[in-house]
Amino acid sequence: MSYKVPFFDLKMVPETIKNQWKEDFERVIRSGQFIGGDELMNFEAVWSKKIGVSYSAGVGNGLDGLVLALKALGIKNGQKVAVPAHTFIATWNAVYLAGGTPIGVDVDHRGLMDLDLLEQIPEVPRFVIPVHMHGMSVDMPRLMNWARGNNCRVIEDASQAHLAKSGGKMVGSTSDVGVFSLYPSKNLGALGDGGVITTNSEEIYSKIRSFQNYGAAYADKYNHTTLGVNSRLDSLQAALLTTNISHLEDWNSKRKIFAGFYLDGLTEHEQLHFLNAQLDDSVWHHFPILVKNRSELIRYLGELGIGTEIHYPNLASDEFSKIIGTTRVSFENAELISGEILSLPISPWHSKDQIDYVIKSVNSFFGV
Repeated sequence: MSYKVPFFDLKMVPETIKNQWKEDFERVIRSGQFIGGDELMNFEAVWSKKIGVSYSAGVGNGLDGLVLALKALGIKNGQKVAVPAHTFIATWNAVYLAGGTPIGVDVDHRGLMDLDLLEQIPEVPRFVIPVHMHGMSVDMPRLMNWARGNNCRVIEDASQAHLAKSGGKMVGSTSDVGVFSLYPSKNLGALGDGGVITTNSEEIYSKIRSFQNYGAAYADKYNHTTLGVNSRLDSLQAALLTTNISHLEDWNSKRKIFAGFYLDGLTEHEQLHFLNAQLDDSVWHHFPILVKNRSELIRYLGELGIGTEIHYPNLASDEFSKIIGTTRVSFENAELISGEILSLPISPWHSKDQIDYVIKSVNSFFGV
C-alpha cells in the first residue's frame, strides 16, 4: 500500500545520500574485499570513537550480537538473565539460544525495565539485559552500581538508541557489553542485516572475535580453539555505515525536531497519552503514544494515507512462554503498554508538512 505519510520508507532518503552509498559500494567492489578488511576495521574504529569505547566488533545482526555477548561473558546452561517483559522477542530468544533462562522484569511508565523491581528479585540473576526502548535509555549509572555490588554482568541492548546518553555517557559504553542492531530502519541502519558489539574489555573482545568466526583463534582462521558461529558484518555494509555515522547526529536532530512538533501539536487527554514527554530524553527511534481505542485510530489514519506501527502488540514474555511451554507470568505495566502503544511516523526524511498532517489527523480523530 502506498501511503501519503509512510511510517518509514527508505525511498525517502535524499539522492545525495544514495549517491554516497553508491560510491561506497563501488569502492568496495573495486577493492575486491567483501569480508573483513579495511572497510570493516574503519567502521569499527569510527563507531568506537563515536561512542567512547575501546573495541567494536561488527556482527551479522543484533540477535547474534546478544548471543555472542552472553557467550563471551561465560554464561552457563540455565543461568538466569533478567530481561524486560516488554521488548522485541529477540532479547528473550538470545538468552535461550545462549543456554540461559530469561527472567522477566516489568517495565516502568516509559516502557523501560523497572529498576526498582529488578533490585527486589530475591535471587540476583547472573546477567541483566536492559533494553533502551524507542530511543530512551535505562538509568545506566544506577544499574551499573547495583550490578557491580551484586556480581551481575550487564549487556545493553541498545538497538533502538544509537547515540542516546545515560548519565552523560553514550549507551553501550559503560556496561560489560553493548549490542546495537543495524537493521535498515534503525537510527544507524545498514542496507540489510547487521549489528555491532561494543566493549572496553580486551578479553571479552577477543572472545567475541573468536566466537563470531567459527571459534577460530585470532588472526589464524584455520586454528579453532572453541565452538563458534559465522556472524560477520560484510565490507559493503561497513562502508556505507561509516558514511551514515557521519550523518547520524544530524539525523537524530531531525528526529528530535519532529518529536517536538508532535509534543507541541498533539493534545493529551483521557484517550491519548505520551509514552515519553521529555524531548531531550530520547533519540526518538520511535514516537510512541498510548491510546485507548488503538484499532479505530489505526484504521482512521490508514484511510487518510498515514502509516503506523505497534511496538509491540504482544509481550515478549508471553510469546516466549507459549513457544517453550512455560507458565505465563503477568506484568501489569507491560500489559497496559502493549495494549495501547502506537508509533506514529518519524524519520530524518519526513517533512514538516507530513508531520503536521499526522498531528492534524490524530487531533481530528479525537475531536480536538
